[in-house]
Amino acid sequence: MEGNRPRQSCRAVALAAAKHRHWAYDHIVADTHLPVQDWRIIQRYEGRRSRPFLVQSIGQDSEGEKSKLNFLRTGETGDQESIEPLAKAKKSSSSGSKSLVAPILPLLIVVGLMWLVWFVDWLPFPNLDLTQYGIHPRTIQGLFEIPIAPFIHADLAHLVANTIPLFILGYLIIIRDKRNFMLVFVVAMIVSGLGIWTFGATGTVHMGASGVVFGFMGYLLARAYFERSFVSILFGIIAVLLYGSILAGILPGQPGVSWLGHLFGLAGGVLAAWAAHRTKPKAASSGKKSKPKAASLRASGQDLDETEPG
Repeated sequence: MEGNRPRQSCRAVALAAAKHRHWAYDHIVADTHLPVQDWRIIQRYEGRRSRPFLVQSIGQDSEGEKSKLNFLRTGETGDQESIEPLAKAKKSSSSGSKSLVAPILPLLIVVGLMWLVWFVDWLPFPNLDLTQYGIHPRTIQGLFEIPIAPFIHADLAHLVANTIPLFILGYLIIIRDKRNFMLVFVVAMIVSGLGIWTFGATGTVHMGASGVVFGFMGYLLARAYFERSFVSILFGIIAVLLYGSILAGILPGQPGVSWLGHLFGLAGGVLAAWAAHRTKPKAASSGKKSKPKAASLRASGQDLDETEPG
């Protein structure tokens, strides 16, 4: 599709391309200072994957010579020299912001839900009291309240006191492995909740994320013991220096404090660290067992990458 087109047609093509995450028409004109004369949409194929939206503008620079600017769809591969530097800068800034948020997204969701629940409970609705959905020991209702109770807090001070250590300790876990963060959160929540449900005093209501906080602490300390790597030991030391004093919360005798939730939450974190650590020796042993087999195949002259069917 060569040749010049009217400006209205160029705008229509540019806006259509913008829907597929291209630069908008106005941005191209403003950033390049080139009068757009022609647009071409080129259909490209690479194997089975179609890459149809390479938008190419042909204009004239200040010296009257034709210049060609290519704008690639975000995420596509192609000739890096043909991409406008401004497009590179915008793409790198957007990907950089996503790379900061994406690794800790589950942690942000957990914290956000805690604050959302508190805000809803804070609203002046006459018949709304979410604190009644804390864990009631040894009741059928209490079993269903185990996954809900960590997100419910008695007041703002209670919420803040749990949010800060939960975010910091959770961050130390999630930056290494997002899956382990979810494992610790779920295991600590369940073990802490079941401990409260089984041994809690009759007629009491238990709520708050402190059991999960103690689970994070237990996980970091137990992981340092199981792995004995520099990073795990360092994170364990940081956790103790920041919040080692909270370990006194596993002792009974503090009025208004669910020490059972703290104790069983700590145990849940240790259990999660043990479960996560058990998967590593299996992977290592399976890798070691495959080496003799690979060596024997090479010795017999067989190619590991190109094997003919028998």
